[in-house]
Amino acid sequence: MSTGNGYSSLQVAYTLLEHGPASHMKLQKLTFIAYSAHLYNGFLSKAETVSLLNEEPVCYKYGPIFPSMYRILKPHGKKEIVPPGSDEGAVSFSVPTSHRETREFLNDIYQQYGACTDLELSTMCHMKDSAWERFAHNRKYLVGENETIPENYIISGYRSLIKGHM
Repeated sequence: MSTGNGYSSLQVAYTLLEHGPASHMKLQKLTFIAYSAHLYNGFLSKAETVSLLNEEPVCYKYGPIFPSMYRILKPHGKKEIVPPGSDEGAVSFSVPTSHRETREFLNDIYQQYGACTDLELSTMCHMKDSAWERFAHNRKYLVGENETIPENYIISGYRSLIKGHM
């Protein structure tokens, strides 16, 4: 269904940070929702699409995460993270501004879910029939840190998420 290399999870997270500071957890959940929505939209169009991200989410004991983002943002703990281009002269790590379609897509995700708290987003990502809940439940919640959540779980989980969020 999805092919090719997309953006890093950090590029997507930093693009979402352009809307304002957010916690590591909120960035993980918003990035997972964006990844899920992108897969779901590709599924609906029945066309091969380029993957939004160059990595897949894994089923971590506390929910779906992107390992590379986790390693880099974990030191922030629960503190809010500010956009990395906010210091004058700083290098931007966001999705390039010339990639308008992707940036508009991420803006739409933020408009739909950005007002939610990190705990509300976490609840959405853990609700019954979510990708994480189904995958973890099938393993009796004995999940490792490197088990990729399959695309079919993510697509059906996103379908449940949008039904619950409407």
